[in-house]
Formats: sequence, structure tokens, C-alpha cells
Amino acid sequence: MRSRWNLFSKKAAAKALEPGLLIRPVGSVLCLLPPLTPTADETDEMTGIFRETLVETLN
Repeated sequence: MRSRWNLFSKKAAAKALEPGLLIRPVGSVLCLLPPLTPTADETDEMTGIFRETLVETLN
């Protein structure tokens, strides 16, 4: 389980860099570091990154 988490957190952090968002793994937690006032689209994009990466990692 731990190795899947490590893979997921690294993939999510890498994918978030592409659109300029910050997602950082801190232990067993992923921290979203959105812009100061994220728009609805930015929030959707961040949750989409989590969703896509989680599906890829579990398959």
C-alpha cells in the first residue's frame, strides 16, 4: 500500500506542475497549495488531477 501511495503522490505532484498548481506530499497527506483566491475552474482542475492520477495508479 505504501508504494502505491508514493507513486500516486509523485504522479499527482508532477501533473500539477504542468498547469502551474502545487501539490506536495507531506507524509501520508497530499497538500493542495492553490493560488491565493482560486477560481472554480482552478479548483476543478486540482480535483481532476487527483481523480485522474488515482485512477491511473490503482489500475
